[in-house]
Amino acid sequence: MSIRPGWFYHPAEDTRVKTVDQLVTLYLQSVGRNSKLLLNVPPTPDGLIHDIDADRLVGMHERPRELFATDLAGGREHVSVDGRVRDVDLTVPSPLGFVRLAPRPSP
Repeated sequence: MSIRPGWFYHPAEDTRVKTVDQLVTLYLQSVGRNSKLLLNVPPTPDGLIHDIDADRLVGMHERPRELFATDLAGGREHVSVDGRVRDVDLTVPSPLGFVRLAPRPSP
């Protein structure tokens, strides 16, 4: 996947660089499917990463920190998912975007 429409840097594509939202979606879809995201970031003719590309990469780094900053479980325990008990109880309605199931600790 390339951050730009093509594999090489072209000044005419500076307005077509993928947005932070697009990059984060690609990342979450990749790792969410147990894969990796190999992202092409082509250098300018001077061998530098263009400022727009660099800003988008910084945003791509920061956004997951924001998304995962809040512990939705808040220390609560036990919720039933598909008939199986999990270690979360969201007793108040909460929007849920991500769920990570961790193995239960051994007794």
